[in-house]
Amino acid sequence: MTSPAVSASAAGFSRVHGQLIILMSLASSTVLALSGTIINVAVPDIMGAFGVGQDLAQWMATAFFAAMTTGMLVSTWAIRSFGQRQVFVGTMGIFIASSVIGGTAQEFNMIILARAMQGFCAGVILPLTQLAMYRVFGAHRRGTANGLFGLSFVLGPGIGPWVGGMAIDAFDWRSTFYVALPVAAATALLGSFILPSREESGPRPAFDWFGFAAISVILVAFLVVVNRGQREDWYQSNEIVLLTVVGFAALYYFVLHTYRTEHPFIRWRIFKDWNYSLGILIVFVYAGLSLAPLIMIPTMLVELKGLELLTTGQLA
Repeated sequence: MTSPAVSASAAGFSRVHGQLIILMSLASSTVLALSGTIINVAVPDIMGAFGVGQDLAQWMATAFFAAMTTGMLVSTWAIRSFGQRQVFVGTMGIFIASSVIGGTAQEFNMIILARAMQGFCAGVILPLTQLAMYRVFGAHRRGTANGLFGLSFVLGPGIGPWVGGMAIDAFDWRSTFYVALPVAAATALLGSFILPSREESGPRPAFDWFGFAAISVILVAFLVVVNRGQREDWYQSNEIVLLTVVGFAALYYFVLHTYRTEHPFIRWRIFKDWNYSLGILIVFVYAGLSLAPLIMIPTMLVELKGLELLTTGQLA
């Protein structure tokens, strides 16, 4: 069996260099994934602090994961255009700034903005760290790299409510935004030394701004429809009707645009690979089944069962 040291050497890294990249990748991906669920146990406190209902409070999770999806789509272009080091350090800097914005927010809208920024940063960095680990382990040990990365990606959201419960029990709900900062700062500093700069020469690849704008409109429109539909009596509301029309119009434009442009935001032909398409379907179902309880259960345990936040975090 090939050791990680041999794999790292074959990829052009020294043993220590490769191990540092693995450590940085696992630490950063864990805290970024953790940030997605750490605030769940704080939802009742935030609702009380800002006087908002459950329908608005759930946007803290919705904004994070919707923005993370968009960030993942941008990640490849950003890495090819600016390099792993610049993208990692810059995005981590934005993540740190967004955490401070969320922790010091005096209005609920700023909380939503901070969560969206955190999610976008997570979406950009998670594929980057996975790519970095692939290069260390090499093609013949890609399964090992996937296993380690998957462990951090599953561990983070799993322990998020527990860590959040401890932070709130010791301080207050604002501390949930600060928990990841030490690790984020340390990995950003480490990444500035060990990650490679831009490897491609020549002009930066084109970016499909129209496609990016269209898919952003699609996500926002349909999420607002689903979120506010029941409260607004669904299609008895002109707002819901308008947003639905806008969402489908953007979807129609996006599909046509991706077939006509030379550098589309999404290349549909990749879905001809049934293994890839099946994998996407499995991830979609898994995310729906696993993330929804992580968001709903903490609020239910606190509000309906009256459990303490630390206990809620441990159970959730």
